[in-house]
Amino acid sequence: MGKNAGFERCGVVGEESNNLVGCMAAVIRKLDEPLAIIVQSTSAAGKMRFMAAVLVL
Repeated sequence: MGKNAGFERCGVVGEESNNLVGCMAAVIRKLDEPLAIIVQSTSAAGKMRFMAAVLVL
């Protein structure tokens, strides 16, 4: 399985850079200065599915 296998199981495919940034934000969320991310794209592009996949992992 590849490094994006968890995201692929959640239905997110081909978003390697977004996956890495999402994972990083999820991991460091409890630090004193957490990272915030904004997911911006066209309508029906899978933004909510991506964020749900980050939270599941």
